[in-house]
Amino acid sequence: MVRLSRELQPDRRRLIVFDPTAMRSFAEIKPFKDRLSNERLLLPLDEFVTALSDSTNLPILQDFRGSRTLFARMATISALMAILRIQAWDELFYLRTEQVKRLYKLLDPLDPTLREAQDLLARLADLDDGDMNPYRNLEDAVNRLFLAKEAAAPLSRRMHADHRRNKGHRWRQAFVGALCEPWEKLTGRKPTSNEYERSFLGFVEAAWHSLSPDQPDVPFARAIRTVIGPTKSK
Repeated sequence: MVRLSRELQPDRRRLIVFDPTAMRSFAEIKPFKDRLSNERLLLPLDEFVTALSDSTNLPILQDFRGSRTLFARMATISALMAILRIQAWDELFYLRTEQVKRLYKLLDPLDPTLREAQDLLARLADLDDGDMNPYRNLEDAVNRLFLAKEAAAPLSRRMHADHRRNKGHRWRQAFVGALCEPWEKLTGRKPTSNEYERSFLGFVEAAWHSLSPDQPDVPFARAIRTVIGPTKSK
């Protein structure tokens, strides 16, 4: 089950805060989709996009009745789906990592037995007078099992390290990546990680804070640099 943080407000309403690490199914993002789809609510994203509209030379949107705010809301819903997909991938990768770890634990105690079997097969081969080794298939099978045991340990360690590395950063990258193309359609400009041009960062933060009234601050600057690369300062 999803563990969503809930806080009791003075007006007695329960507010659900979006927690990417707790999401397990598409059904669990419904409260946030409903909030983004409710055009009667004024969201931080609306204010940000409305301020953008004061700029000149913005491209004309063909979708969503030309509504920039509605377009941005739907783009944020797509970004939520991207988070869920990356979380599902993480869960699958975790299960694979655990299975490899279990395989290593099964094979590792066999080391002395396999070495003894290799020695026995080598002696049997020496005792055979013929040109053909009748034990070759058996020897190959034991050697392959020994190699599998040798490979399991580093593979388990590498997969475990890969899974833990930047785990919290991956869902941020998914969120940012899903908003790059909508940003370009809204503004006609590619997103930038330039610290002096924080518009795209502001767009990402506005989308994030539109998910719930009490959505906590999350740093996205690093994820933006990872997704779109560093941008030289002018």
